Amino acid sequence: MIRLSSLLLVALASVTSVGAQPVPDVDLGERSQAETVEVPIHLQYPEDVFWVSFLVGPATASSGFLDIYTRFEVLTPNVMLWARAGLYDAQTGLLVTTIAGGSHGMLFGSFGQTSPVRPWNVQCATPNAPEFCDWFACGFSGREGELPAGAYLLAIANDNVGFYDGFDVRVTVLPGQRAQRDLTLYLRVQPPEVPFCDPDLNWDGNADQDDVALLVDKISRGEWSPCDASPDYNRDGTADMDDVRTLIDVIASGECPG
Repeated sequence: MIRLSSLLLVALASVTSVGAQPVPDVDLGERSQAETVEVPIHLQYPEDVFWVSFLVGPATASSGFLDIYTRFEVLTPNVMLWARAGLYDAQTGLLVTTIAGGSHGMLFGSFGQTSPVRPWNVQCATPNAPEFCDWFACGFSGREGELPAGAYLLAIANDNVGFYDGFDVRVTVLPGQRAQRDLTLYLRVQPPEVPFCDPDLNWDGNADQDDVALLVDKISRGEWSPCDASPDYNRDGTADMDDVRTLIDVIASGECPG
């Protein structure tokens, strides 16, 4: 069985028919644990492209995911308000997808597992005015589809940018955005072999009776927003009291069902 780390070495050495593979600004290596990785981004000049390389396992609709998003702590003139990203296959140089969306133009991409939905983590207009979040501020639920295991390069640039096969990134920065060069990137990784069953359904940071009450309410009303956590908590295709029992067990034990 070929390890993912071996795939990365092959990818770094085998790009011949496409443009030269860029040297990553940050190499995250193989990510084989459930974690959220934080990467500070700084563009050296306005038309710069920031490259991040990483290796991940497969992300499918039923298991494993990769969520990609950006945030900033304080809105300053240097914050990239319209960041854009292109995800490339590191071995072939082919463009997998482009990523944008979210309030303030923050990156918002999600591959793999569709449920439970993860908290959106997208920047709102101000921390005290969540109503100014745009309509894209839904939970992460694999909307970009599945992602095969392998080595990838993520290109991040400012605003008017085109991503093309062969690691070809073309940037045009508007005059008013030339100072916007800083941001923080987050990669939330969940390997397929590690169960994911986040019981914090109301996304308040705690797993408790409030989450149980929310689930009971959703099931009893029979309607819910696609931006919210799914009431089919045990993912058996039906939203019923079995989901409530599973949620209570997870909260009590702190472990996902086997």
